Amino acid sequence: MRVTTVVAAGLVVGFALSGCGASSSGGSSGSTSAPSASSNGIASLSVTEILAKTATAAKAQKSVHISGKGTNSGQAFAIDMTLRNGGGGKGSITIDSDTLNVINTGSTVYIKADKAYWTKYANATAAAVIGDRWVKAPASDASYADLASLADFTKSIESYLKPTGTPTKGSEKTVAGQPALGLVDSDGGTLWIATTGDPLPVLIESSSSTGGGLTFADWNKTVDIAPPADADTLDLGSLSSGG
Repeated sequence: MRVTTVVAAGLVVGFALSGCGASSSGGSSGSTSAPSASSNGIASLSVTEILAKTATAAKAQKSVHISGKGTNSGQAFAIDMTLRNGGGGKGSITIDSDTLNVINTGSTVYIKADKAYWTKYANATAAAVIGDRWVKAPASDASYADLASLADFTKSIESYLKPTGTPTKGSEKTVAGQPALGLVDSDGGTLWIATTGDPLPVLIESSSSTGGGLTFADWNKTVDIAPPADADTLDLGSLSSGG
């Protein structure tokens, strides 16, 4: 029953189109003045060096809260995920009126949606069987790889820090109370990176007329990722003949 791949893949494409991320050959532009005493020094580095430091700093954190919304191919989407380094993630993913609640423990992905969703993407029989329960499948299942990756700390960081074009250095400004440097992707979107403290992503700002973006907050907090109770779950293997 391949009911989640379309939703997950749509979100991945959406953020790739509206975001900015790591490039192996990005050039340098803008100011190259010496860093101030409070600066982390990234503004004086090349784009390649900035993105490398950003990826290293982000992957050293134990958790992050990623949330945002936008439009892709005429579809409104939203994501709200809390991710734990080495321990999966939890949250919700929405496209138009379809919302999935997701928990990824690292080895297993759990999905919960309403009856209308299961009826639309599977069938009425499956919706009746599932009811209000979470359904589960191996996180390694190819049918759920995209969805599982959105609730995976390392895979999400790597995805969001990967550009679709050639990024260049832009301006500096305060974003969500944090001094930040913008890296502007030639394919659209700006990645704002903290210029004080650790050079962590702060915001991916869409360049589209529909607005939207993706915020990174609550870095390095203690996060509990626990699976639903067995009584509230249904193994997708038991529905292999449906959908």
